Amino acid sequence: MNNQIGPQCSPLINEGVSVCGELALTIKNAFGLDKSLYIANSAYCVFHEFFKLADKVIARQTIDHIATPNTVISDSNYIIDTIEDRFDFIIGDIIFIPNKIICKYGDISISARYSWITILQSLSKLAENGYGLFLVEPMIGTQEWDNFTRDLAKCGFYINAYFNSPASTFKSVTSLRPIIILVSKNNTSSLFIAELDDHAKVVPLIHNLRNLNSAANIAEGVIIAPVKFNGFRKFHINNQIEMLHTQYKTFSEYCLSDICIKINQVKHGEQLHDVKNAVYIPKIGSSKVLSNLNEAKLKHHNYLQVILDESIVINEYVAAFYSSALGKLILESLFIGNSILLLTKAALQESVIAIPKKQDQETIISAHNKLHRLETAMNGFKNELSLNPKGAREIQDKIDGILAELKMLSSADQVLALIRIGESKTVEFKQTLSFDIKDKQKNCGLEHVVFKTIAAFLNTLGGDLLIGVDDNGTILGLNEEIKKFDKNSRDKFVLRFKDLFKANIGIEHVSSVDYSLIDIDEHVVLHVHVKPSTVPFFMKNDFFVRSNPATDKLEGQKAYEYIKRHDNFNANKAIV
Repeated sequence: MNNQIGPQCSPLINEGVSVCGELALTIKNAFGLDKSLYIANSAYCVFHEFFKLADKVIARQTIDHIATPNTVISDSNYIIDTIEDRFDFIIGDIIFIPNKIICKYGDISISARYSWITILQSLSKLAENGYGLFLVEPMIGTQEWDNFTRDLAKCGFYINAYFNSPASTFKSVTSLRPIIILVSKNNTSSLFIAELDDHAKVVPLIHNLRNLNSAANIAEGVIIAPVKFNGFRKFHINNQIEMLHTQYKTFSEYCLSDICIKINQVKHGEQLHDVKNAVYIPKIGSSKVLSNLNEAKLKHHNYLQVILDESIVINEYVAAFYSSALGKLILESLFIGNSILLLTKAALQESVIAIPKKQDQETIISAHNKLHRLETAMNGFKNELSLNPKGAREIQDKIDGILAELKMLSSADQVLALIRIGESKTVEFKQTLSFDIKDKQKNCGLEHVVFKTIAAFLNTLGGDLLIGVDDNGTILGLNEEIKKFDKNSRDKFVLRFKDLFKANIGIEHVSSVDYSLIDIDEHVVLHVHVKPSTVPFFMKNDFFVRSNPATDKLEGQKAYEYIKRHDNFNANKAIV
């Protein structure tokens, strides 16, 4: 070991870091990777277990109680060429240095970030069937990252998998959420991507990676074409867009470049001129899209002026579309950048927009304007109430009817929003309560699965259960079940659910659960909203928890450790 000891590094110790460490260890064991090299350039040492496990460690800094005789204190970029060994597994805690440098790899000259050159140089020591696992900045989808991955390929190295690190990994030190890449000399035609969340998913995730299985959800890993992946943020956005497109299926889909005459932008300090049938789309931030330049809150150089073909679309409709959930997501998917997101003219031209017939556009514009006037009126009521509290009864009479109707709308909208987001740690879909769709008869096992999910929500973060929706987010409804088992009476269905709830969960937890039947088009869905319990809940002696979109049963020591570290239970000093 080099006697020149650098300053102490401080490994991050939190749940996210622990999951990252388990990922690295599981990959090492699952792929049978024996000889390992650990590059510890970062001060945070996310994979710090490899200080002891690796056959060779190159560290800029050290931790006295972790560093071993195999540790060399040096900048890896200077010392890597002196190492003659080849390694089955190279793990890199790479410090994020954006400065570009130029290096030679064989006959290939490469210009890239200092930290990425470190990755390339360390890969020169990779065995033929080995793997490299590296922590990198969330730069996927940028031209800079695309250039680097092409350079990697020229040198014979290919990214086989991307893992999104847990949100808590660097939370205490930066807003960036690092990505973990898995690199090998194997040029595959597919890409494995996964979102790391908790320990329970790491082993099945790596099993899917090793066997090239694509799971139903990103928490256990999915396989996609490399060209389709532009980062985890856009992946989630695009999934939601696909879900929302089904709600616009009667509309025609256009590329914005096909319906616009011109896109204008001005330099700093210059002014745009309001023109007929144009919209103004912010290049930064989350300000709304405007159909009237006079309403602009930002300086004009922060807008793209899109002049539209009036034979196809009305500018007020386009502004209304981009204020919808689908429109907002489409715009969000276009923004590029890391910490500062920016919308470019080129990206906007390639975006899609759903457009109905002109008559339907006018109807949507009219409804949108009425909602705007309603919003203005409600704000007026609020101001009037603050100035004239004696008029509260009169104001209340005016808005009672409005609120009742809005509540109906918001319930359906809330269910549609949950479906759009998809199943997760806090959202679950079930096709039916008791009705076996295939056998057309009652199945008590289905009831058990429903209440097992509710029990898991109670023990975790709470959540929303939608009964009448399949795993793909298709609304099937409960109409057939209610007709068969409840004499077509919704009240009898709710009463049946209530009795089953008492039998499986218990009347003492009624206050933690809200449930109601929601009408969506011609279907009826049961929405069950569960609040997290302040004490551990055992369903007939079984303890269930949620771990991204699945319900797991914990027993013995695992259940005890979970209850012990669960914040909601600890806050209330629950005794187990």
